[in-house]
Amino acid sequence: KKIVLLLLLILCSANCLAQSRYISQSTKKIVFSRDGGMCQCCGSYSSLEYDHISPFSCGGSSEVSNIQLRAGLVIEVNQIAAI
Repeated sequence: KKIVLLLLLILCSANCLAQSRYISQSTKKIVFSRDGGMCQCCGSYSSLEYDHISPFSCGGSSEVSNIQLRAGLVIEVNQIAAI
């Protein structure tokens, strides 16, 4: 039983390490076009960043469906509010 449990733990760890926060250029182009080049929270066109909707730390992926354009200030305010 211990060996099976250890193998499962190793496989799960390897799967988690395979994920990446990296957002590909093709994903960025699709998201920019889809979001109209503006922040999806405040409508700003400046200081835009690509943001995970479901946080990477909570299992969110870097796929198009989980990325959105957000103004840098909006991201900072949300991070402070989460504290």
